[in-house]
Amino acid sequence: MIATALKIGRDEMTIADLKLINRSAKEMRSAAKIFAPFKHLRKVAVFGSARSADDSPNCKMATDFACEMVRQGFMLISGGSDGIMGAVQPAGWARAQLCA
Repeated sequence: MIATALKIGRDEMTIADLKLINRSAKEMRSAAKIFAPFKHLRKVAVFGSARSADDSPNCKMATDFACEMVRQGFMLISGGSDGIMGAVQPAGWARAQLCA
């Protein structure tokens, strides 16, 4: 990391580029700290349309997928609360009840 930082210094990047790199490194460090207690779990992230109706085939498929991931021991990570991303959240909360 130190070598990379030194190389960045000689690459004549703009201030905006340096700020972006710095912010990204901070966020990666934060994420590593947040997920440290869950190192033993495999993880899957689900991203999709927030505009999909709750009763749409895509949301049903997302829920089924999430249930199977929970059965397989994965930790679910979702980016939103509506549509496809919202459809995976109950699987994480209810585990066996919803996914039975």
